[in-house]
Amino acid sequence: MYKVYISCMQDEITTMVRIPVTRLEEDIRKKHAIALNLLSVSLEKDAVVLRFGSPSASAPALVGREESLHAPSSRNATENPLAGTRPITTSGSRVIELAPRIRRRRASKRNRMRTRGWNIVIKMTNSRGQTVAIYEPFVEALRGKTMSRRQMENAVATVLKENGNRPGPVSIEYYLSNTLEYLAKEGNG
Repeated sequence: MYKVYISCMQDEITTMVRIPVTRLEEDIRKKHAIALNLLSVSLEKDAVVLRFGSPSASAPALVGREESLHAPSSRNATENPLAGTRPITTSGSRVIELAPRIRRRRASKRNRMRTRGWNIVIKMTNSRGQTVAIYEPFVEALRGKTMSRRQMENAVATVLKENGNRPGPVSIEYYLSNTLEYLAKEGNG
């Protein structure tokens, strides 16, 4: 059911029509025979967007509280029916009220080390069961040299940085431990 609110403030009279999301959802489901779950409701420019799909662990939650969208309201008549919502002004003086915004998580860029141009000495399975490539620049930097652990980490970091990478401690440890494991197996460490 639609709710109409009329408010008079000083010399201004405003009318607000409130349509429950469940009503819109039901109408869309009937018209287009959609059986998927409602994932989100948002306002894009001058349109209300309902996204349907299969829920997954990474899918955003339904905008607003579940009970406010699907259960009858427990508010009394004197309480502000729009408390907790955020106003969005569109063209002119129209104000559309929506539940608090839940931001979608942006797809993250895969962080991969640049190894183009490096010769692969061998592909092997390390002690953690991962298939890894052992690169020639790391083998050359570490083979037959007596260095402390810190010096070895610095050598690996230098090789990575020279190729335009910004290595973190995890990446440095990964390449160092795999190269040291290879050198130990070959008896060259």
